[in-house]
Amino acid sequence: MFGKGQYFRLIENYDDAIEQYDKVIKIKPNHINSIWGKGESLRMQDKFRKAIVYFDRALKYHSKHFLSLYGKGEALRMLKYNYDASVEYKQALELQPNHIKALFGYGEVLKLMKKYQQSLVCYKKILDIDKGNMEAVQLKYEVEHCISQLQQKEQINILRKQDLQSNSKFFDGLQTNTLNFRKNL
Repeated sequence: MFGKGQYFRLIENYDDAIEQYDKVIKIKPNHINSIWGKGESLRMQDKFRKAIVYFDRALKYHSKHFLSLYGKGEALRMLKYNYDASVEYKQALELQPNHIKALFGYGEVLKLMKKYQQSLVCYKKILDIDKGNMEAVQLKYEVEHCISQLQQKEQINILRKQDLQSNSKFFDGLQTNTLNFRKNL
């Protein structure tokens, strides 16, 4: 039954996969791989909230189940719960630090959270693993561009503050000169 579930999931027949996983879960309620398989099948059907329920259930039995951590991160990312997704990806990557899909997901949510330096680390790591990965090259470039823009904005703000301070000193001096001039009249 579990094998059939896996087969149906791999050929993207998710309804039949879920049916097979449910049969296994009915017999053995704590069968982690069937629980995960059902969650993964639900995720692939864009039923993210339901998928999270099954990933959490698998994690209840095995808190370091990599595929459930990764799957939950993906589901949370799709729901735009970026911080929560980042927590799941981080835990998954502690178990399998070179998992390219988890690195992509983690890099994406970090970028959306404007944590560009951390996001850049993910894309560089992907390129260390797979030097020809064009998607990682493109995303690395995008994050580097964001970092560059942020640095330019910071420089502009520094110059504005300096300009305001200079103007303030000028007007303070002008006011002092005006007061001194009036005293001398």
